[in-house]
Amino acid sequence: LMTILLALLGSLKTLAGATSVLILVVFAMTNVSLLKVATVSPRTAGFRVPRFVPVLALIANFALIVVAPGVSLVIAGGLIALGFVVHAVLRAQRAPEQTGT
Repeated sequence: LMTILLALLGSLKTLAGATSVLILVVFAMTNVSLLKVATVSPRTAGFRVPRFVPVLALIANFALIVVAPGVSLVIAGGLIALGFVVHAVLRAQRAPEQTGT
């Protein structure tokens, strides 16, 4: 629904820019998670990634986000904020159910 609204109100270039920013944010969160997991529970066997790889990827993600067009950043930020609001509302609605009232 939100994609259709953005497609109708803006240009395809704006929609693509906002989508790119959102994907870069997801990649950045993945790299932060990888660093956190590697710190909390380091693996001695299996697939391992040198620590500099997610650090470099995180730097590249932030560099690409910084040079994104302002309108793309505003739209992506608005969608992220909307996601937090929806999450908070749904969590508040479930809270009485979990307490047994």
